[in-house]
This record gives sequence, C-alpha cells and structure tokens, in this order.
Amino acid sequence: MSHSEAGDTGEGTTRNESENSDPAHDPENLNGKGGNDVSVEEEMLVGLFRPRTSSIGTEGETESSAQYSHSIISLGNTERQLKSAEKAFLDRSYVRSASLPLDEISSRFNQTSIPSNPLKGGEGHVNEYMDALVQNTVEDAVNTASPSMIGHMTSSLPYFMRPLSRLVTTMNQNVVKTETGNTVTFIEKEAIAQLHKQIYDCEESFYDCFAQDPSTVLGILSSGGTTANLSALWAARNIVLKPQGTFEGVENEGLFPALLHYGYTGGAAVIGSELLHYSLSKSVDILGLGTKSLITIPVDDNFRVRIDMMREALEDCKRRKQLVIAVVGVAGATETGAVDDLLGIAKLAAQYETYFHVDAAWGGPLIFSSKYKHLLNGIQKADSVTLDGHKQLYMPMGCGLCFFKNPETSLAVQKTAKYIIRKDSLDLGRFTLEGSRPANAVYLHSNLNIFGVRGYEILVNRSIRIVKHMAKRINESNGLFQLIVHPTTNILLYRCIPPHLRLNGNFGTLENKEIDALNIELQRLQTLEGRTFVSRTTVLCPVFGAPIVALRVVIANPLTFEADVDCVLQNQVGILASLIELDLNDVPEPLRPHDGNHNQSVHSEKVAEYTKEKDEERVLGNILPPQNGGCDAHHTYDESYWSSYWESMPNPLRILFKDDIGLFLSSLVAPELQLEKEGGLFSAERLRQAYEQN
Repeated sequence: MSHSEAGDTGEGTTRNESENSDPAHDPENLNGKGGNDVSVEEEMLVGLFRPRTSSIGTEGETESSAQYSHSIISLGNTERQLKSAEKAFLDRSYVRSASLPLDEISSRFNQTSIPSNPLKGGEGHVNEYMDALVQNTVEDAVNTASPSMIGHMTSSLPYFMRPLSRLVTTMNQNVVKTETGNTVTFIEKEAIAQLHKQIYDCEESFYDCFAQDPSTVLGILSSGGTTANLSALWAARNIVLKPQGTFEGVENEGLFPALLHYGYTGGAAVIGSELLHYSLSKSVDILGLGTKSLITIPVDDNFRVRIDMMREALEDCKRRKQLVIAVVGVAGATETGAVDDLLGIAKLAAQYETYFHVDAAWGGPLIFSSKYKHLLNGIQKADSVTLDGHKQLYMPMGCGLCFFKNPETSLAVQKTAKYIIRKDSLDLGRFTLEGSRPANAVYLHSNLNIFGVRGYEILVNRSIRIVKHMAKRINESNGLFQLIVHPTTNILLYRCIPPHLRLNGNFGTLENKEIDALNIELQRLQTLEGRTFVSRTTVLCPVFGAPIVALRVVIANPLTFEADVDCVLQNQVGILASLIELDLNDVPEPLRPHDGNHNQSVHSEKVAEYTKEKDEERVLGNILPPQNGGCDAHHTYDESYWSSYWESMPNPLRILFKDDIGLFLSSLVAPELQLEKEGGLFSAERLRQAYEQN
C-alpha cells in the first residue's frame, strides 16, 4: 500500500497507523519484501555510497539499471555545482563580503531539527542541499587565500592539495591501525622521520634504526597544535613521575599519590613565557595540574622570555618542593612572532634536570632557512618539539606534529587494546592521544617531497622579507603608524597614532586609551569593509610598560607580495581619513590611497626585480593558484593566458607536469572536476549516451 493510498483508506486508519502496520515500513524488513517504498529508498540511499568510478573517467564497476544512470547524472550535477563554487571562491580577491555582520550569518543557521526523510525527493535533494550550502556557507566565507588577508596564520594552499584531498577522502583511511591504514601508516612514519632529521639532525644510523621501528615513534601527528602540546606535556608528566619499585607511576596511581611518592609536597608546575599559547593552559588543566600551575615569566623588550627570571622561578619551585614537569620555550610567539633564547632555556633545563619542550607551532619552519635557522639555535636540545602542519608547512586544516628527540619518550604514553593497537602491533594508535585519524600525513609527505628543503627556505625567507618591507613602510609613515617591536620573524605589531598626539611621543594612560580606541575602530571597520584584513591583539608592551592594543600582521601567504602590503596600509589610511582629521598630503605617497587597481603586471614587475633566489621563489609560487594582488583586482582563469604562461615557465616547474601543457592546463582547477565541457564526461551528449546504454 502506498503512502497516498494509506492516507485515503477511509476506514478509520490514520496514515501513521497504516505505515506502522505495513511490512514495507518495518525497519527490520531490510529487503523491502512487504512493499516497494523501503526498497526504493534503500536503493537510493545505497546509491549515495557507490563509488561510481565511471564518473571520473576510470574503468570500474558497471550498472545496468536506469537508476544508476540517473545517479551518474546526479553526480555530474553535484560536480558542476561544487566546481563552480570552487572557481568562484578562488577568483575572489577580496577577503570577505562587505558589511556582513556575524549575527546576520548566524541567522541563516537556525534549523534545529534533522529532516525526517529527504530521500522522498529522490537524488535531486542532494543538488538542492548543495545549492543551499554554497549560497549560505561558501559565497560569504572568509577568503583565507586572499593576498590582502594578512592578519592570521591561515593561508593559500598548493594547487595540488585540492585534487589530493579528494583522493585522501576517497581512500578514507584510518591511521589508528594498520588494518584500516596499512600504506599510510608507513608514509606517516617516513614523513615524521624526514622532519625529525631536519630538526634534530641525528646520524643516518639513528634513522636506519628508528624511522620505521614498530616499537616506538619519532613523533606523532594530531589534529592541531593544541593536541600536539598536550601530548608533549603528557609524555613529560609520565616520565618525571614514572614507575619506581612498587609505585606504578602517575598514569596508574594518579597525580596526587605520584607527587607524594616522589616527595613533592608543593604540587607541580610548567614554566614558560607569558606569551605561551593558550593551549598550554588547556594542557595543564587536562593533565590535572590546574591552570595556576602554569608559571609564566615576563619578557624583555623584544618579547623574549627573561632567562634570569626563569632561573629564579626554577629556584623558587625547588625551595617549595614543587615539581617542574617541563620548561617551555616559544619559537614564534602567536602574537609577536618572537623566538625565545632556546639555547639559554636548554642550559637551564639541563642544570635543573627538567624536561625541555619547544612550542614551534609557528616558527618551526625557520629550521629550513640557512639565513634564519640560527634563531632556533638550541631547539635540537629539546626533549620534544611541536610544529603545526597547517601553518607554514602549507597543509590543509588541521595538523599538529609533536616530535620526540628520544623515540623511547613515546613509550611513556603508550596504550593498547585487545582488538586493535595490540602491544606487538605496528598500529600508530598506540602512541597518539587521538584514536581514529585521517591520513593527513599524505599532505605532509607530498609537500616535503615536492617543495624540499630549498622550497621551504624560499617561502620562509620571502615572508620575512615582506614583513621587513612593511616595517619599513611604517617607519617611513611620518608618525601615522608606530612599530611596536622590530619583527624577528614574519609577524609584525604596529598601531596608528592620531596626528594631534604624534608630537608628544610620551604616551600616558589617557593617551594610550585614545590610541587604543582608534585602533579598535580602525580594525573593526577594515574587517567589515572586507577588502583587506589585519587582526588585533592586546599585549603588555615592555617599552610602554602597559597593555596596549596593537594591529597584528602575519605574512605567510605565498600569494602576498609587497604591493599587497602597501594596499593594506593604503586601505587603512583611507579608513582613518573618515575617522579623524588627516591631511593626506602629509602621508607618504606609497601609503596614500589612490584610484585604480593593482593588477597582475604589478606583481610580475615586482618578481622580475629580484635575483636568482627570487626567481626560484617564483618557480615555487607557481605551484600555488595564482591570484591578483591589490584591493579590487579580479582574475579570470582563461586558457589563452595560461598557455602564454606555459611558454615562459621555468623547466624545473615543467617537470612537475611531465613537460605536458595539456596536463598543466587541466590541473589549474582540480582536474577531476573538469567534466562538463564539450566532449567531457558530463557533457549533455555523453550523459545521453550513458543513459541510453544503460
């Protein structure tokens, strides 16, 4: 009995009662033998999971039913929808939709009930959902790849990450165990070993022994820097409060009995800079130490931790019989980019026999640069190091990495189970805080082996070069902008100073409040306008001796050039002119707002000025999806442009495309999505043929 018939029985039976009595609606009747409704819906639902390998132009399973032919057409529609959305997103040069407050976005998402049975609409409901998703979520999403989006640590990605992510999703490996991730288990161990060697530079014999050692790991891959830092402190806690005699260690006995066993009546602590990332506060909370156990040390004028005061804190803990679980050095503070004196901290850790951890989530890739790796001197002495893959290693969100100098450190957090991750297994889940994990190591392995050491060096060097360019512009702004601290790496802090306060120079509490208010409003309006973006923070500035509001710039996007930085400052000057009395004649020409767009030629001329190192940088930049700089530029990915581009492409880059222009052109947008062109898999002619054949 169909639904419509059930509703028109006229025999006093309601539709729900009729459905409940119909075997076709019995959830146990999986074969649908009692009627057609369930079997049709079940077939439709199962169809959503079929590989449909023919849809990507690969020989595979075949289906003879018209239902499957319809599925291919539905998939073609979905492919076109998402490809169009992807292209539109990448073609945008602005950062975000103008004048779109968050409460307006929030109002789009107030449906709190899961749809009862959208399958009744057939597979067409997939396309309807995708349309709504694109309209509500994609069209107004922040364009983190925009060259003028220089306020956060999220950047553009290499072009090959898009098709690669589809492959990773298709494989859907679970790296918790080899039974669901056999090959990716070992590619992860190889990638970890490659980065471990870059950080610690141990002998080859060390890696011969430990790179693929099944009993330990050189490091772990997690969902982000927070879990990576937590994993490091977890290992540190378990090592310093390890089993001894009849005492079974902190992991079995608990923190309080462990501290008493070892004679620490004053509790436990973790010591680091006052600029420690907030993930360290989370970590000490989760580990049962309490957030008050996080002892933060003041910084010097360059925002580096005071080594003398760290020593005093260690002595104080010793006097109070408070266990120091770890001292933490920062390599690239989130707010300032500062790098602590890691060698000085390493010496303290050795003197006080304390575990030494380095949070290098942001600044770790300095290790690739022969010009700047000296800033990380001492990192090789750390017991563990955290590094974020989704930041300056240019992986998709999210990936945190925690490396152990001694692979036996991983045994301190080893856990096993009877059905997987057994003690004698090769399962990586034995060592990770997280259980089920995707094969994100594929992205890491790809970048390490496509960019290489030299590629990452170019990216690091250019980012610092562009930040220094911005610092120069600020210093030459006739006092309109003030540099908070000279940048050490590729993060910069500055603020705007109202003209009537510039001559004073000595800012008291009232003056700083006025300056703070102006900078808060400037950043708010710039964000709302959406053309460019910088973030803001409040830092305790040693130079001023008080907390101040600072505008924060992060340069890591390979699509950002000096011209884009100038454009951001020009945008801010234009906004300031609407907020305060500002004579634009007093503003240096490079910072003065002007009409006209910055286009691709601006960037081409910039790149052409540089030396051999910059030419290599250009080669690497071509791996990423090209975009225009400037405030209002819009770019069209037309074949004639890129055919001309191919002619001037350096040979090292052509090798990536097997010296085949066709392969190059097809890769500009994820190649598996180029399906609807004439003669393509999802052209009308091909779809008709597929339908008729089936």
